[in-house]
Amino acid sequence: MKELVLDVSKWDGDMDFGQWRKLRGLYGVIIKGGGSDVGRYVDSWFARNYDKCVAADVHVGAYWYSKATTVAEAKADAKYFIDNCLTGRAWDLPLYIDVEEQAMFNLGKRQCTDVSKAFMDALSAAGYKSGIYTGGFAWNGYLNGDAELAEYADWIAA
Repeated sequence: MKELVLDVSKWDGDMDFGQWRKLRGLYGVIIKGGGSDVGRYVDSWFARNYDKCVAADVHVGAYWYSKATTVAEAKADAKYFIDNCLTGRAWDLPLYIDVEEQAMFNLGKRQCTDVSKAFMDALSAAGYKSGIYTGGFAWNGYLNGDAELAEYADWIAA
């Protein structure tokens, strides 16, 4: 059975998740927590989207748009995400690293995989269900996806 899950950020504006649930059977929402593509930040609609999801009684997860190119940067991204977005909130869908930056792909499969795993491992160590969000081209071409990332949730855009 397929479930309708949306991903949202400030770019989507004000959404009525209750209406989506009522009219379209919305199951859940993956909210952009923030990113490190222009310095570390929290998405300006993050808290509002989270609160609206809870009020609409839909399942909720989040993602972090990463530009990390080292394991240390990935761990710092994860810490920022945990401290500024995740702590104090309930999550019943996975929490993802969004891997789509060319700078990450330029690292090659080994390093891109290691950087992604460092982020997900930091979330897992903090008690969260972690995963990776990326495109099918990246999963197959820039990550050791099936070989090394099977223990994590995967959200593959196609």
